[in-house]
Amino acid sequence: MDRDTPIHRVTFLEMSEQEQVKFVEHLRELRQKPLTIYNEVMAAKKAAKNAKLQIQFDKAKQAFDKALELFDKKYEDVVKKANKLKELQIEIDLEQ
Repeated sequence: MDRDTPIHRVTFLEMSEQEQVKFVEHLRELRQKPLTIYNEVMAAKKAAKNAKLQIQFDKAKQAFDKALELFDKKYEDVVKKANKLKELQIEIDLEQ
């Protein structure tokens, strides 16, 4: 099949065996392209979803860490107040 000859003027049967093989391989490649593009799009979509989930996880972890830090501060304050109350109770008991 000559490159200058328009493809619609040459039938498959008029091609040489080598040209037929090339043509069939070309058709197979064309058939695979949409699947390849679809797979690339789906991979990109999955990567975007994973990135979004990672961002959400990171935000949740930061919020949890901050809440844990606040809890630790409040717990320390409560322990300090409890210790002061114990000291006051001991002083009251000693005075009595």
